[in-house]
Amino acid sequence: MSATTKVSLVQRLLSGVYDLLLLAGVLMLVGFLMVPLSLGLNLQPHAQQTFTRVWIMVVVSAYFIWFWTHGGQTLPMKTWKLRLTRHDGGPISLNVALLRLILATAGWGLFGAHFAWALFDRDGQFLHDRMLGTRIGKVD
Repeated sequence: MSATTKVSLVQRLLSGVYDLLLLAGVLMLVGFLMVPLSLGLNLQPHAQQTFTRVWIMVVVSAYFIWFWTHGGQTLPMKTWKLRLTRHDGGPISLNVALLRLILATAGWGLFGAHFAWALFDRDGQFLHDRMLGTRIGKVD
């Protein structure tokens, strides 16, 4: 199956909202592991905050990178029949997945500029996808 059909911005954003809901549940479950671990480390309050932030970043990064590099679909992307691929339809590499995550996160720091880009892009792709030669397409 190839992901070649153009996907609307609304579909991609709704899939992202669904991902956020799933991630909230995942983070709650992982949080139950984090609390006893961090208490066992006997960290100072500032170190505790840093530990928590790093823990969350690792979990969120692992979630997206795993799914993007193993089939190109998170569960919400499967539901919406979307797939992340290279422009030639092939799977993305670990390095590209990591760069995509970093660039997409940086786009939030720029007030969603990477999403606004999709409104003007000739293929409707996000800025980070345009930069990396990746795309989110509809699974046939």
